[in-house]
Amino acid sequence: MIGVAVFALSGALVAREKELDLFGGIVMAFVTAVGGGTFRDLVLDVPVFWIDDSNYILIAVGAAIAALLVVRSSKYHFPRRTLLVDDAAGLALFAVLGTQKAMGQEVAIATAILMGILTGIGGGMIRDVMAQKVPLVLRSELYATVAAIGAGSYVILSFLPLPYLVQTILSIVIALVIRIGAIKWKWSLPVYPR
Repeated sequence: MIGVAVFALSGALVAREKELDLFGGIVMAFVTAVGGGTFRDLVLDVPVFWIDDSNYILIAVGAAIAALLVVRSSKYHFPRRTLLVDDAAGLALFAVLGTQKAMGQEVAIATAILMGILTGIGGGMIRDVMAQKVPLVLRSELYATVAAIGAGSYVILSFLPLPYLVQTILSIVIALVIRIGAIKWKWSLPVYPR
């Protein structure tokens, strides 16, 4: 639920950036919040997580409306960094949770990591394409790599005798710290030359 709220907020902030109306903001928030998890569930051939639990829909819609109210009722302009940090938190959280869900389906470790990456980056990719922006995952700053690190960290930690909650939190923190470092210090993979 926290991940859905965080990613929904990032979708709503992009909607504000693009000057969309309330409906556009809700759509943007919703696809950002559930897009990656929806793809993951379809690939794993399990029930899509938000179909039977309307709380996910309510949280995504609520985050979009809350973002609109805050932005409209104040002169405060959310800086681009707010969106990037919010997106980083969603990326880290969803990459780990997606890996957990895939491991619960007893898939191969590589598949579980791939499902974590897909869960982490899917909604943001849809959001950016809808906003007619080059998706973050395709830009030079570490992004999908961070999802892979978060997913891989969880897999490694799952083999250690640590409580489930500690494994989860450590994996999320590792991915979040690396993503924020990439934003702050422009860490990136090599870029193809022109």
